[in-house]
Amino acid sequence: MMIKVFFAKKIKKILEFTEKYSIEFEKTKLKHCGDRVVFGKGIILTSPQKISIGDNTQIGNYSHFMGGGYIEIGEWCQFSSFVIIATANHNIDGNLYYDNVTYNKVVIGDNVWFGTNSIILTGVTIGDNSVIAAGAVVTKDVPANTIVGGVPAKEIGKVPFHKI
Repeated sequence: MMIKVFFAKKIKKILEFTEKYSIEFEKTKLKHCGDRVVFGKGIILTSPQKISIGDNTQIGNYSHFMGGGYIEIGEWCQFSSFVIIATANHNIDGNLYYDNVTYNKVVIGDNVWFGTNSIILTGVTIGDNSVIAAGAVVTKDVPANTIVGGVPAKEIGKVPFHKI
């Protein structure tokens, strides 16, 4: 029994070590990765060479960023877990969906907070200091200092001005 516990602890340490360094390796694949960027566990970066992340940004566990059309993330952004950013969409034109895809970029300003399970769709720009509520599906641009929520996301408030 002690041998099982010993090996279980060793395996756990090896897995933690492997995950930590695979995340650091993912950062090297990005188009740009700012200083003090933190990745949670289990994140997926599709086409990381088309993703740019600013300083002091944190990306929560199991988030998925699909960078085929380019993703630009500003500084001081906070992503909760399970956030999705999609830069591709299928053309709905009566033809086959397979290989019938268009790409567009997603641009995110500085100091934007994304709630758990929020989804950002292709072609969207999100302004500085905005908040994306948990579970929101953002299909249109979000002005600076705006709180959005719902499916599709709509303005539900303004971020109060705070002098730092």
